[in-house]
Order: sequence, then structure tokens, then C-alpha cells
Amino acid sequence: MGAAIRPRPLRNGHARLSRARGLTRPLCIAIDARLPAGLSGGLEQFVIGLVAALSSLTDGDEEYLVLVSPGDDGWIRPYVSGPCHIVKTRGHASLIGTQRRIARAAPRLTASWRRYRDNRFASASVLPESDGTIERMGTDVMHFTTQRAFVSDVPSLYHPWDLQHLHFPEFFSVAALQRREFLYRAFCDRSRLVVTAAEWTRADLIHQYGLPDNKVVAVQIPPVMAAYGQPSETAVDNLRRKFDLPERFAFYPAQTWPHKNHLGVLRALAMLRDRFDLSIPLVCSGYQNEYYATIREEITRLSLTEHVRFVGFVAPRELRSLYRMSSAVVFASLFEGWGFPVLEAFAEGVPVACSSATTLPETAGSAALLFDPTDESSIADALRRVWTDDVLRAELVSRGTARLHTLDWPSTARRFRGYYRQIADPTLAV
Repeated sequence: MGAAIRPRPLRNGHARLSRARGLTRPLCIAIDARLPAGLSGGLEQFVIGLVAALSSLTDGDEEYLVLVSPGDDGWIRPYVSGPCHIVKTRGHASLIGTQRRIARAAPRLTASWRRYRDNRFASASVLPESDGTIERMGTDVMHFTTQRAFVSDVPSLYHPWDLQHLHFPEFFSVAALQRREFLYRAFCDRSRLVVTAAEWTRADLIHQYGLPDNKVVAVQIPPVMAAYGQPSETAVDNLRRKFDLPERFAFYPAQTWPHKNHLGVLRALAMLRDRFDLSIPLVCSGYQNEYYATIREEITRLSLTEHVRFVGFVAPRELRSLYRMSSAVVFASLFEGWGFPVLEAFAEGVPVACSSATTLPETAGSAALLFDPTDESSIADALRRVWTDDVLRAELVSRGTARLHTLDWPSTARRFRGYYRQIADPTLAV
């Protein structure tokens, strides 16, 4: 556990608010950042964005404890400052460390780890409990930023993010389905507030779990690209050489989960080549899990080896560089709680062809060319249009910029801060 944090003295402008709460110290909020770097996709980006934004707030008297697992704070530490502080937890670190080491060793071992983890949690009829860190630190509110949580008497916000397992059970083992249902339902019930990124997911949670309407809120999440810093032109050129990238390519940033629908994109590319004599190079980034072997088999079957490149997990500034080099972004997911890559593409001025499934129309607004992800001809048509139609491309980029004007991290952080305050004191208006 990290060293104890001394409460900051109350500033004159905020003493009245603290007295109204009956506190003699700043409100203490714990932010869950117990994630293995590079394996959590959009969840990691959300935590980075939230912590960076909370670190920049100067108009409150709150203290934020950023909970990390020992040895796993390098990815979040650069974004922690001001009222935010790193605190190392004591519990569950060995499991997370084991997952990270196995995942980096080989996709086959990753599958073995997941089977062990799923069976371990599914066979247990008890919820994971706090290791005592947040209680010893005097935490007033616990923000579980991911689906993984623990039992504590500290009032909490909980992010289930999505209920994909109920819509696509075929993508999960029986053990994983049982584990998700057991944990999600329990922590939705125990939390003071359940948070989603989209109204679609909010309605789904209320319908599937019978949650009270006033217990679930939707908070749209901005992209995090600005927090990563600008890549230099030299860095962009070096990355192009590093991966031997073509001058023009479509970009798909996503881990190789089955629901990300890489197979649909590959078949659409083959269709464009065979029917329209149009070859579109595709570059894919993101961690390659055990399903990557199936994707490679499809690439070979479709004779796309020369046209498709997987570059694996990349650092944040490398990700920005890949967006900037690309001519279009394709996002073909069958199910999403929130489409971070769509907003990232908007931030980098890249036109987007996007799945129309679940929350993605809400994420994109009118700024992406939508397609049916279950129809390969629909994917192919959208890809062809964003690749060849310069007028459409310019219009999509303009709309993407406008879409981002409705999202910003300072406002998002203040909204979460309002929920923290209200959970600590239900009589306080947000």
C-alpha cells in the first residue's frame, strides 16, 4: 500500500461545501486503476482520461486515490497529478500479475489463463472482498471504473459497461457467463449508482437486470488522444518504416476478440478485390489474443496476406501516428458499450466507416458512414465509399470535428465529481 495521504487544507472558496457535508477534510474518492497495461482496450483509455481530467481540476477540495496493483502503475502514472495520488493495493495483485505474464507469453497460454480464471470465479459463490486499502485511507466514495469490483462498506459507483454476454453468449464459455452474471448483478445491486457510456446500454441494464430508472445514468466519454501528446513528424515517419506501411491504408484498431468482427472486414476486402478490382490495404492494431489464429487462417484462405498487416499493441503516441497516416478508419464491431476508436478517429481528422450495432450510432452521431456489420456487402460498400469519394471523406471529417465539440474531459470530470459528492451526501444537489 502507498504511503498515507495527508488531507489538503481547505481553500477559502470550498470550506462552505465541506462544512455542508459535515467533513473536516476534503472528500476522498478512490478511482479503480487496477488494470494490466495494454490488455484492457477502451477501459484503460477511460481511466487515463478520467484521472488526467480530475488531476487538472482546481475548483474543488476533493482528494483522489488512484488505486493500482503493485508493479502495474507505469501506464497511469504520467497522468496523475494535483489532487490525484497513486495508492498501491495489497489484494489480487498476484492474479493480475499472472494474467499479464501469461498474456505476454503466448495466445495459447492466455486461453489457459482465462479458463483457469473463469472456473475459479464461477465456482465461487462469494464476491471478492476489499483488501482494506480504501478503508484505511478513509475513502468516502469508491469508483469502480471497470466490471471488476470488490465488496466494501464504502458507497460506490459501478461501471458494467455492457451486457454482451447476454446478447452473444456464444462468445463466452459457460463458466464465463456464470461469472459475469454473478458479479455484474451483485455489484449493480450493491452500488449506489450504475454508470454507462450510452443510453442504449442504460436501457439494456434497466431491462435485463430490473434496475431502478434513477439508479442508472449514461455519461458519454470523450476520446483521450490529447492526453497522449503530439507525435512528431519524425516519429510518424519512423513508425511507417518500422511497420513497412503502405502510403494509403484503412485502419482497424481493436483487440482480436470475435465480436470485433475482423472476419467480416476481411471478407468485405476480398469482395471489393474480386468484384470491383479494388484493393484496400488494411492495418490492424491491438492486442492479439487466442482468436487471432482464426483470423490468420481467414487471411490465408482469402489470399489477403499481402494486403493485411497486424502490428499488435502499440504505445499511445504510436496509435496517434497510425490514425494520422490512415486514409480511413473501419470499425466493424458486433457489440460495443462505447466506440472509443470512432471518436479517436474524429479527433485525428480521419473519415470513419462504422458498424450500426448497439451503441455505435449513438457514439458516432451523424459523423460516420454506418453499415450493417452482419452483411459483408454493406461493409464493402461503406469501405469503397470512404476510400474513393473525396467529397464524402471531407464531409465526414467535418462532421467528426463537430461531434467532438459536444464532448470534453473537463465537463465529464465535473459530472463525475458531482456524482461523487451526491453519493457522499445524498442531500447535496449535484
